[in-house]
Amino acid sequence: MAQAGPDAEGHATAVALTDCLIDYTDAVSCELERSYAERQQVLARAGELAQREFFEETLSGRLFARDDAAGRAATAGFVPGADYVVAAVALRTELADRAGLELLRAALQRRAWADGRPPFVVVRGEHVIVVIATRRISQVTEMIRSTAPTIGEGSADQVVAGVGGPCRGLSEVPRGCEWALLALRHAYGLGGVVVLDDVRVFDYLLSSADSTARRLSSRRADALRVQDKRQDGTLTQTFAAYIDCDLNVVRTAKVLGLHANTVRHRLAKVDRLTGLDTRRVPDVIELAAAVGLSRPRAVGGW
Repeated sequence: MAQAGPDAEGHATAVALTDCLIDYTDAVSCELERSYAERQQVLARAGELAQREFFEETLSGRLFARDDAAGRAATAGFVPGADYVVAAVALRTELADRAGLELLRAALQRRAWADGRPPFVVVRGEHVIVVIATRRISQVTEMIRSTAPTIGEGSADQVVAGVGGPCRGLSEVPRGCEWALLALRHAYGLGGVVVLDDVRVFDYLLSSADSTARRLSSRRADALRVQDKRQDGTLTQTFAAYIDCDLNVVRTAKVLGLHANTVRHRLAKVDRLTGLDTRRVPDVIELAAAVGLSRPRAVGGW
């Protein structure tokens, strides 16, 4: 202002120069902000890649053959001899793309930090794997349940998870991950969070059945399934109630609000359609397996 002079022309010149300076400062600030954001994204991607590589080495066992295994584990946040719980978390809808999984990963990580537990969270295939230092499985299940509604509208019903553990030390984490993925199979069908230790042996065997077991079961269940569809599911519903009532026809009739002869008639029809005898325990077990295996698989699950 002193150099421009006190007249109107000098004042206008000073204002114009100041305006240029402000524009220049703003442009520099924006460029610095963009550059910083890009750099942070590069670092974040590099960190996630390093996490995934570390986890794959852990699952394969290659990590434990390295001379720097302890240092790499410490860098990733693992403490020797600590107890860990592993969870496999997934999405059941169209949200289950890379962006949706990244959103889920970030939400789980924030919640774990909020609980004061340094987490190890990584996207692996179609799942988000969470490893937390604790022995209390209930803390992990509660963390997942409270995180689910924060992903998006209606997401609480779409987040499913399997939990395995606890594991003693990093060397048992691969086994905990396997347990979590097995539990996740059940979660796809049941919804919510499933702990492997809570899964019944029979249900586990069904979920682990291969294509041959499913083909064999279809021989027993196909005719029953067709007829059951025509009768609005009354045959399999009656059979399920019959099992729950310890193969007692009278109790089954009371539970279903039917006459005992109606229950007997339906079970006899099940016998004719499957070639099995619902009065014999071995046949009941086979029929229960055949019915369970003949159900359509849930998306992403069994």
